[in-house]
Amino acid sequence: MLVSRRRQGACLAVEWQAEERRYHCGMLRSSSEHLLGSRWPLLDRLLRPLAARWIAAGMGGCDARIELTGSP
Repeated sequence: MLVSRRRQGACLAVEWQAEERRYHCGMLRSSSEHLLGSRWPLLDRLLRPLAARWIAAGMGGCDARIELTGSP
């Protein structure tokens, strides 16, 4: 939610990956795009390890409250 700069509603960084049929955190795909609004590949390489730590990637899932009601 901090990435989305919101207090309510869905996190804007949660992205549906149709080919894998699951959601991913967009912070791991492009941190700069979610934080700055545009893509900076060098900055992404620097921020990706931090983003993975911030969201505890691989440690049991995202803490976003997502209610699945069917496929997107």
